[in-house]
Amino acid sequence: MTIPACDGSMRIAMVCHSTLGGSARSAARLAAGLAHRGHAVHLISRAALPWPVDDAVSHHRLDTGSMALDDPSSTRWPDALFDRFEAFMRQIIEQEAVEIMHFHYAVPFAQMGARLAASAMGDRTSVVGTLHGTDVTKSTSASARDPLRAALRQAAALTTVSHAHARHARSQFGLAAEPRVIHNFVGADEHRPASLTRARHRDRLSRPRLIHVSNFRAVKSPVSLAGIFARVRESMDAELWLVGDGPELPRVRAALEPSGDHVRVFGMRRDVTPLLAETDLMVLTSLQESFGLVALEAMACGVPVLAPWVGGIPEVVTDGVAGLLFRPGDEIDGAARALELLSDPERHWAMREGALARARDFSEARVVAEYERLYRSLPPRRGSSMPHPDYAATS
Repeated sequence: MTIPACDGSMRIAMVCHSTLGGSARSAARLAAGLAHRGHAVHLISRAALPWPVDDAVSHHRLDTGSMALDDPSSTRWPDALFDRFEAFMRQIIEQEAVEIMHFHYAVPFAQMGARLAASAMGDRTSVVGTLHGTDVTKSTSASARDPLRAALRQAAALTTVSHAHARHARSQFGLAAEPRVIHNFVGADEHRPASLTRARHRDRLSRPRLIHVSNFRAVKSPVSLAGIFARVRESMDAELWLVGDGPELPRVRAALEPSGDHVRVFGMRRDVTPLLAETDLMVLTSLQESFGLVALEAMACGVPVLAPWVGGIPEVVTDGVAGLLFRPGDEIDGAARALELLSDPERHWAMREGALARARDFSEARVVAEYERLYRSLPPRRGSSMPHPDYAATS
């Protein structure tokens, strides 16, 4: 889909992790949206992303042969890797005369951006940062937080994806103001619901399909999913589809063994839309969520969402309209709410329509245009003196 750009194209670099997480997904999606509006966009990551990057975007990878994924919540880059990636990034920014360097996820990219802003390159390249998740919510010592706080203050602009995350970021880092909230979005042509008649919809709910899509990190609390599904299965015939991969997946599979062939494991998929469209309830069990991008993707496929009342999720999933929210960590409440919905075809049909309508509120055209306005509002960047501390660790 091509959206007309504002007058005057820009040269933009998106910097992100090579991860299954929402920060990289958001960066790649924004890069494509900006490129389709006529801007020259360069996506820079350590390795390949686990899904295709739009052909309109120039994708630069430090390790071109690697398919290894980053875990931004727990991995501290070795100093040698940090220095290699920073040099690689700077080379691209200089060669392509990049005007905006936009990093997604603070660790380790905020420090790279701060050092760029403080250098001679900062006179012609503005630094923008988007805070996404555990770069804000993960507890760290003051000695780890202080260098990151100093780096964030060097950015010409900071954004984040929900009001809840903005409040948390200001408190965590002692920022003068909350980061500007610009929500995530889904592309208009990316996700489509299944074409269902009322009769076919009712038939599907005779054995509903629940789906969980994640990177199976501890912060997603995926083992709680097994507890919720076991309680659902006590009252109705149902399936659970698991999509993705990560360190907690073996524990989840072990906990779900009693459910036998009622559980299907799809692993990592480059395109989850076909699976989403064939399911009836997206289930999240996260301890923290800055936004819940996978919830929005499910809603865009007409799939209601069951999720805990944490972080930015209530800003995405309108409780009782696009999905149902339950008390965080309460598997009994989560299962009860799932059964409440899945056993009522008329209510589920209405919530399916509500999910589609809510997803349209997060439109590509509006969000990409908002980033354009932000970029154009930035004053010329001038280098400032900044020390060269080690970047903040999250582990």
